Amino acid sequence: MAHDRDAEIARRAEQRARRPLRRPLHTLHSRTHGRRKRLTLDCKRVFPAYVIEISPMRSRQVNFFLTPKDQAELLHRLDPEGKFVYVARRCRDGEMQILPSAVVQQMGKEPLSFYIARADNLDAIVFDEGADYKSVDVIRSPVIEFGRCYMDAEHIGRGRFYVVNSYFDAQGQIARKDDSFLTWSERLVSKTRRCLTKDPDTFFYFGAETLQLKAAGFRTPYD
Repeated sequence: MAHDRDAEIARRAEQRARRPLRRPLHTLHSRTHGRRKRLTLDCKRVFPAYVIEISPMRSRQVNFFLTPKDQAELLHRLDPEGKFVYVARRCRDGEMQILPSAVVQQMGKEPLSFYIARADNLDAIVFDEGADYKSVDVIRSPVIEFGRCYMDAEHIGRGRFYVVNSYFDAQGQIARKDDSFLTWSERLVSKTRRCLTKDPDTFFYFGAETLQLKAAGFRTPYD
């Protein structure tokens, strides 16, 4: 019975694949004995004529709202010894750019996202290169994306803590990142959640000062 249900799901997915895709397709779900069961397919083989793009990543993220003070406190708690290496998204003159700190120097005039790495992982960072750019490939590199929050006199934007655990390589095989990196990043994701306050309605996380500002009338894009 379970096999028949999975086959039916695959058949319906193939029918849907004949329509224009609005978003990548790589995971279907079925129910087995009343419990949710994940059915992961190799879409290139199942729907070779229809699936143009798939998104095979397995990732984790924490979406948050942090003032600069909240951010500094969070990063200090995550890295009390100051061992994080802050890597810019794009290279400069073809070379990886190391940021002196995580502080936004000119709000609105510089990229808000950067990558957190360990010093012993720098040589393993992979780059995505184009005709006129070279940037860090977060999918294949042992890095964590840290998106800082935009802030002005009345508003604060959303940031995030984002890490990719595994992905499909060029041969279509699942590539899992180094175990030591995964252990390290998982610990940081968990600690980030413990350090911040979760809103049960939106599942966003907030820093202490951000909550004080919200109570005083500060707004987020979701208010």
